[in-house]
Amino acid sequence: MLIKLNIYSICAISALTVASAASAQQSRTAIDRDLQGVTDFRNPVFAGCLGQQTCTVSGITVAAFREDATGATVDATIYWDPVDGFGVQDGAQNDEIDFDETLIVTFANAQRVSGAWLSDLFVSESGRYNATATAGVDGEIGQMDMRRGGVSKTQLIVNADADLPTRTFNAELDPAVFSKNGDLLHRVIIRNNDVRLVSATGVQRVGPLNGGDGIIDADKQDLFAGLPTIEIDTQRLLSMIDGVVLFPVGEHNEDHVAGLASSPLALENLYQNSKAMRNGSDLSNGEVAAYLNSPISVDEIIFTAPFGSSNEFSVSGVIVLP
Repeated sequence: MLIKLNIYSICAISALTVASAASAQQSRTAIDRDLQGVTDFRNPVFAGCLGQQTCTVSGITVAAFREDATGATVDATIYWDPVDGFGVQDGAQNDEIDFDETLIVTFANAQRVSGAWLSDLFVSESGRYNATATAGVDGEIGQMDMRRGGVSKTQLIVNADADLPTRTFNAELDPAVFSKNGDLLHRVIIRNNDVRLVSATGVQRVGPLNGGDGIIDADKQDLFAGLPTIEIDTQRLLSMIDGVVLFPVGEHNEDHVAGLASSPLALENLYQNSKAMRNGSDLSNGEVAAYLNSPISVDEIIFTAPFGSSNEFSVSGVIVLP
């Protein structure tokens, strides 16, 4: 079985706009100011969304999707916590939006939106994950499509602007709930024509792409005509799993957050403590703001991660004007 991966190279997409990003220092103080109200997706009112495919809170519907091996869009499961907000479960990272995952936020009534806040976007991940970004820049990338009535109004690319710290914000905030790499399941790294699987046992080579030459077989050319693609023989990849230990703590954080679901006070304390730590610490949580030059009327925002060796992020909230 072959999985087709469309390469979303930001260098080749003129329709997308690179969003203006707040500096790391501004991020620690501005995110909580910008996200006051129900569009702060870290707010514990959204706790019931954890583990659901779709949920609706105060006129805001959140839904998670994934692309399967055939390229079809299928239902996925929402991740939520009061520090980062929304992501999609499973994939390489259990709490964030990976390259084959989508999170869609729909407003019951159109809103005047002036931007959004993402988190968990970092620069310099190559050392930890043995990866090289698709665009040649060692930094994670998020993207969003803001729509009204099914029509795209603007598309944004958001680049990381903070280095990946050796200590993680969440684990420093509350080590009883969060652990370092507590959401990491596995990573598939594609470098040139080579495929490697990063797991708890290290980096293992899966094999070359298409026999090593990167060229699609002649009898399959029509299947991929006009599409930039990479083929990965997933049977070879999956055959390694029996001999590979995936990151054993990959569901640690989800399990602990779910354990707090019956205690609204515990979730509220974690939410408020993260604000206090954010404003009083130099430790980045990879928060980046995407500000629009002028507000637009939006009823749907589609969040995706471009294909790359290390692109995943969380959605902390949307900046909505009165």
